[in-house]
Amino acid sequence: MRSPRRGGAGIFAHAAADVFEPGGSIDILHVVAEDDLVSLHCQVNSRLKGGAEYQGAYHMLFRLEGEFIAETWEFLDTAYQAQCLRSQTRTD
Repeated sequence: MRSPRRGGAGIFAHAAADVFEPGGSIDILHVVAEDDLVSLHCQVNSRLKGGAEYQGAYHMLFRLEGEFIAETWEFLDTAYQAQCLRSQTRTD
């Protein structure tokens, strides 16, 4: 049995806690599955700690082996995310 990977999602969750207020929601917009692939299109709705709204679109692709997730890929609008994060660090 393989040991769970360190980092990855854990690092993201820790970093997200520094930027986003608790709560928020994820709206699942589309799910498509074929053979061993599952595609998920969703929107994350949250509030940044500076008070601004965040509505980021994400696409995730999962490859399954049996009933387990073998690989994942995540795609997001990095320009939108960078713009939101920059607004958090501005000192006008």
